[in-house]
Amino acid sequence: MQSTSVLRVTIAAGSAKFRTGMPSDEKADLDDAPLLDRVWTGVVPVHYTLADPVPGPYNRLETPPAYLGEFVRESNRDARDTALGAAVEVAKPKAKREDSP
Repeated sequence: MQSTSVLRVTIAAGSAKFRTGMPSDEKADLDDAPLLDRVWTGVVPVHYTLADPVPGPYNRLETPPAYLGEFVRESNRDARDTALGAAVEVAKPKAKREDSP
């Protein structure tokens, strides 16, 4: 990553996966109301963003050209939309593997 953000939380236990789609769980866990009442499940979408343009040392223009600002805004919007779309995508069940004797 070109930049790093810091989020401070206290974690007692947890796990993380990098993938597309919402998490899925075992039926036994889904039937366990006390478990569901204390464990958060979900997705934290990750995407890259472009920062404001930084002028070079020999730049004489006071402001960057409009097309550059538009490019940054559109790129950031597209990256965010792609990440959010991937986050809510329905998870496809894993193919069952048949063990051969």
